[in-house]
Amino acid sequence: MGGWSYIRETPVPATLSGTTPFTADTTNTRSSIMRTCKGAWFSSRSVLVPLLLFSMFSTNLAEGEEACETLPSELHIIKEEFDELGRLQRTCNSEVSVNKCEGACNSQVQPSVITPTGFLKECYCCRESFLRERVITLTHCYDPDGGRLTKEGQSTMDIKLREPAECKCFKCGDFSR
Repeated sequence: MGGWSYIRETPVPATLSGTTPFTADTTNTRSSIMRTCKGAWFSSRSVLVPLLLFSMFSTNLAEGEEACETLPSELHIIKEEFDELGRLQRTCNSEVSVNKCEGACNSQVQPSVITPTGFLKECYCCRESFLRERVITLTHCYDPDGGRLTKEGQSTMDIKLREPAECKCFKCGDFSR
């Protein structure tokens, strides 16, 4: 079970149940594909049809075109501080430069007899491969009434932030790493 069966100039049996026809029109070739539970039947007039079908459904980037990288980004951070009874003591905020992962990764879609949709998808996403912890100083602090705090020790707040140090392509949805 599994894999593709290429049958050249062989009619598809009319007694197959649960078949789904698919028609691909190319320049001088008209091919019909019948998909069954046990495999795939192809009726074609050309040896090129399987190759044309593969290239028709392939959506991957050319080899070496991955552009997953770490880029600088501006982020507005707001941090609230509460006392032991849960009352707001102060709110601090600031614009901070942090790294982010951004870019394109090689992904592809190809015909498959095994998968329920008829296509095997291999999607890759640009994500962090290593996180670095940084201490950020928030410089604009306010009391619960909105008044600016200027007293030493209250006018700024240090927080820890984890940001991407390196980025690379990972299989999308794979959070096991």
